[in-house]
Amino acid sequence: MILGFDTFSVKRFGIICLAKNSAYWFIKAYLILYLISPALNAFVENASRKELGLTLILFYLYQTSYGFIIPGGETFFSSGYSPVSFIGLYLLARYVRRYRPHWSTFLPHTDLAIYLLPALLYTAIGLLIPYFAHDSIIYELVFRFWKHYIYYANPLVVIGALYLLLFFSKLNFTSRFVNLCGASCFAVYLLHTHDSICGQYYLPACRYLHDHFPFPTSRLPCADYCLPRGRFLCGYRHRPGTHRRVEAPLAAD
Repeated sequence: MILGFDTFSVKRFGIICLAKNSAYWFIKAYLILYLISPALNAFVENASRKELGLTLILFYLYQTSYGFIIPGGETFFSSGYSPVSFIGLYLLARYVRRYRPHWSTFLPHTDLAIYLLPALLYTAIGLLIPYFAHDSIIYELVFRFWKHYIYYANPLVVIGALYLLLFFSKLNFTSRFVNLCGASCFAVYLLHTHDSICGQYYLPACRYLHDHFPFPTSRLPCADYCLPRGRFLCGYRHRPGTHRRVEAPLAAD
């Protein structure tokens, strides 16, 4: 509105943010998770470690089968972009925080390496896609696998996100710049996915780079799109003006 891209009205705000803008699925899913978190917390507090662990195993077996291996097998998973998947992530974070299993106590550089393995695999596949352009069948198969790989229901994505969280949770430093980035990420998300910005400027810019520049260069906007989301993966943040580590509210005890 300040830049003149759009005009404000209560009706348009509701349509864009709450109704017809699928890019804001995260907000709606997070609100549902927030509303039912007291019930989830009560379950975690009263269930034994074995019961919670078995629940997580069965949940991720089901989600992997019907939300990733067979996309659309269960529409309520929506490939991981749904409140149901958020519930699984929340319970997983609570389990790790409450019981500190041995696989969550690696050194920070090990956590980072576990995160980087699936991330680099995805990047490598994306960079190799143009080399299969001469064979339409192979190209289509590789491209579909590449798109399928980034689903939130992909167990490798879940594992990577968990170990990135664990990596940051074991660091201890102060930085006003990090605080500034963390505080601004939600605003960046709202702005970046707004139809007046994403549809009219961001996506056309990506298409232009894809059509006029080498393949790796055309993927640079993806970094701009993904990096602001890192705030939601961090296990902690620092309050401006303080020097003590503050745990993030995600799955807090």
